[in-house]
Amino acid sequence: ATSVARGDVGTAGTVKAALSAVTAADKVVLRVERAGTNANAWNLWVYPSKVPADIPGGVQVAMRWDAAARDALRQGGAVLLLPKAEALKDPVPGTFTPVFWNVQMKHTQVSKTMGLLVNSADPALAGFPTDFHSDWQWWDPVLRSPVMRLDGLPQALRPCVAVIDSYTENRRLALVFEAKVGPGRLLVCSVDIADGLESRPVARQLRRSLLDYMAGPTFRPDVPVSEQELATLL
Repeated sequence: ATSVARGDVGTAGTVKAALSAVTAADKVVLRVERAGTNANAWNLWVYPSKVPADIPGGVQVAMRWDAAARDALRQGGAVLLLPKAEALKDPVPGTFTPVFWNVQMKHTQVSKTMGLLVNSADPALAGFPTDFHSDWQWWDPVLRSPVMRLDGLPQALRPCVAVIDSYTENRRLALVFEAKVGPGRLLVCSVDIADGLESRPVARQLRRSLLDYMAGPTFRPDVPVSEQELATLL
C-alpha cells in the first residue's frame, strides 16, 4: 500500500521476476493487479544475451547489390542482401510513430508511414517473436532502417515485413522480402542488422532468425523477380 498525491508520480514498489525459464527469444506479459482496482499489463520481450554470430554454410551476406551478389544468385546460391539507404532508389525514412494528421497539411514531418504489417507466421520470423503489427520491440529495427519501395516488383510478391504507407501516397513499402532470382534465392532486409549488434539485442535476434531460415529447407521463394525488376529498387 502507498499514497501518492494527485498529480504526482510516486513509487509503489519493485517487481522482480525470474526469467530463467525463458530459454529462447519470447514475448512475455507483466500484469499488475490489485483487488478493487483496474489491472495494468505490459508486453515485454526477452532475448538471449548471446546469439551465434556465424553465417550458415551456403548463405552469402551481401552489403550491396554488386557483381558478387548477382553471380551468387546466377549460380543458384542463397543471398541475404542488406542494402543501406544510399543503395536504394527513393527510400522512405524509417519512423516508428505514424503520420500526424496527414502529410499534405503536415508536409514537413518526418513520419510518412502508418506502422507495420507483419506476416508473423512467416518462417523467416520463427526466431523473432512478433505480432502482425508494430509493437515496442520494433522500435530499434524501424529507426535503424530505410524503407524500400517495391512499386517496380511483381504484384504477387508479398513482403514478410511490410510498411503501411500514408493514404496520400499508397506506395508498396517493405523492410523484409524474399524473391526467386533466376536459379538463386534472395532475401532482402533494409533493417540494419549488421552494425552495433553487441548493444542491439533485437537486431541481433532478427539477424539470427533470418539466417537460420535461409539455412533451412523452407527457404524457397516462389515469386520470380528479374535483375531488371530489382534495378527499379536498387
